[in-house]
Amino acid sequence: MQEFSETEYEQQGPPKGNFKKGRKKTGGRQKGTPNKVTKALKAQLLGFVTDNFDAFIEDLNNMYPQDRAKLYVKIFEYVLPKQQQIELDGEVQINALNVEFKSTNRAPKHNETDFLDD
Repeated sequence: MQEFSETEYEQQGPPKGNFKKGRKKTGGRQKGTPNKVTKALKAQLLGFVTDNFDAFIEDLNNMYPQDRAKLYVKIFEYVLPKQQQIELDGEVQINALNVEFKSTNRAPKHNETDFLDD
């Protein structure tokens, strides 16, 4: 670790990158705050899409069906999350319980009025 004299420390501040682990963040953007440039760009793009939506729909209707389908697939990537294939290693064991009902062709011992409260 680099040593600083008191005068150098007063002139330059604390050495860069030498903070102790676990030190609280001070200054800068708060966690989750969007970047100003990104926020402004998103606003401009939203305005562009809103202003040109009718022309976009007209262009879409004039496209060949296969080109329109390709565009739909590209747009869906921004709307629907991509599905990922999951692979499992190991064995799958299925324990099945087979239940078989056989008719006895006998009259029931009880009738439904036996189970009603008086």
